[in-house]
Amino acid sequence: MGTALAIGGAFAGVGAPPGGGAGLALAAAAPADAGQAVSLTLKYQCAYPLIGRQPLSVKIDAEIPKTFPAGEGTPKFAVQAVATVNAGATKGLRAVYGETLEGAALATATVTSPDHPDGSPLDVNMTLDKSAIPESGEFTVNVHGNAPSLTFTKAGHGKIAVGDLVLSMSAKLKDGGESGLGPFESECTQDPGQNNVLTEFDVVGKEEPAAVFKLKGSTRVKAAGVTVPLTGSLTTGFDAAGKLTGNLALDKSAVPFKLFGFLPASFDVAFGPAVAATGTLSAAKLTTTSAVPVGVPSVKVFGLEIGGGPDCRTAAPAQIGLVADPFDKASGGKLTGKYTLPKLQNCGVLTSVLSAVTAGPGNTISLTAAP
Repeated sequence: MGTALAIGGAFAGVGAPPGGGAGLALAAAAPADAGQAVSLTLKYQCAYPLIGRQPLSVKIDAEIPKTFPAGEGTPKFAVQAVATVNAGATKGLRAVYGETLEGAALATATVTSPDHPDGSPLDVNMTLDKSAIPESGEFTVNVHGNAPSLTFTKAGHGKIAVGDLVLSMSAKLKDGGESGLGPFESECTQDPGQNNVLTEFDVVGKEEPAAVFKLKGSTRVKAAGVTVPLTGSLTTGFDAAGKLTGNLALDKSAVPFKLFGFLPASFDVAFGPAVAATGTLSAAKLTTTSAVPVGVPSVKVFGLEIGGGPDCRTAAPAQIGLVADPFDKASGGKLTGKYTLPKLQNCGVLTSVLSAVTAGPGNTISLTAAP
């Protein structure tokens, strides 16, 4: 009879850590109309004094957003539920001259979230509306309440599952006194085989303002046997889970080499344009990956341009992974890594010569990122 109330409370407060009190409320930091309508009907078996076990059906309705922002406390939201009390329970209540029904319920629920991947239980106390008991047949009990507030800290997927109930009820006489039953408790368990998931949701990481770092360092091109100075920039933006979304830009540099093994020559190597940098920052360790197109726009011998061009580039982007340990979001850090340069193509008669002094694994890179 108090199931509606209990169920409403169960999902209203799900997610608090064990022993955490009111804890978690599943609502996003967004206007109420941003919520998605959810509805769930569950069937229970409740043990009552005198009349034994009786079925109870509960319908829960609420508007709950599909996404919740990580790191932000959420406002309360309203819960509505309706329990349908069967005719057998009505007959039993009438047998003790019950005219109205009132009381409370202790409901259980479980929230699975990035903060609690194995599920976090919660006991929720609520009060139901005073309801008239008819002479016979079914009747409904309306339940309402508000969810407490919650803060998720980790981004990811979660769900809310409604659990069992303990009802503390009282059937009142016409004059308001206690019926022959007096206050009583009833344990209600869900019928097996039901889907008790009220809703599923995503916790969305909140991105921090982007920071731009200047890069200065060098790369060692193993095939050419030379170290090339590098400059550029790294733009970083992190969400609450430490996920990086940014950009890596490296400036064009000149690489000296021996054309045909004896002619002093150089070629310009162009990294980019700016490409996406993805990765994570965990325990002050930054790990990034970028797919960087590499081109040779110019080849010179004795200062005279003899090759290269806009189409002279690697057959595929170079996968450049960089690691900084430690890395600070404000002051930066030292980035190091290794990468492979794919073979060059579309460089004309110099394609094979240039590939011989560029392509291959074992290239190293070292960059200092500073504001």
